[in-house]
Amino acid sequence: MSKICKGCKKKLPLEAFTRSPRNRDGALPKCKACRRTHLKKQWASNAAFRKKRLRYDAAYKRTQRKNDGRVVMWWSARQRAKRNGLEFKIQLEHISIPDVCPVLGIRLKQSLGKRGPSDCSPSLDRLIPSKGYVPGNVAVISHLANRLKTNASAAQLRLVADYIDKFTASAGTWPTPACAP
Repeated sequence: MSKICKGCKKKLPLEAFTRSPRNRDGALPKCKACRRTHLKKQWASNAAFRKKRLRYDAAYKRTQRKNDGRVVMWWSARQRAKRNGLEFKIQLEHISIPDVCPVLGIRLKQSLGKRGPSDCSPSLDRLIPSKGYVPGNVAVISHLANRLKTNASAAQLRLVADYIDKFTASAGTWPTPACAP
């Protein structure tokens, strides 16, 4: 089935249009490309639109985070996958937030502050980063654990652990995160 775009006046397949249950044919009047161009122009020329949209997005995320932290994780992962060209096939059912970080053993708690996630915040981790966000390749761990493993290999992490062991043996203690058990 096809439809004529109100923007570029081309006859395009329905897959080229954003779905909309409000319209009779189930699609918005402009194709995705025309809609993207229109929204970019509106964003660039209209400060009030930008302010309203950013306020709406922030309020929506706060509400969803309070109701179910998995929604924000899923949405953010989807955005990262799109931006980085990664595969994305997970659903909300594939995200399970444990009470305790499986890596560090610290209690996970949702951070609602404006400064971003705390060390104890749950974070969606790709077990094998190159595979993307696919079922079986994601786990929820603490933000601290996810940051530690971001760009380090297992050998590098072992070297850091050895360094910390040497430091604590000679100097006493190593600082621990506020949410440590």
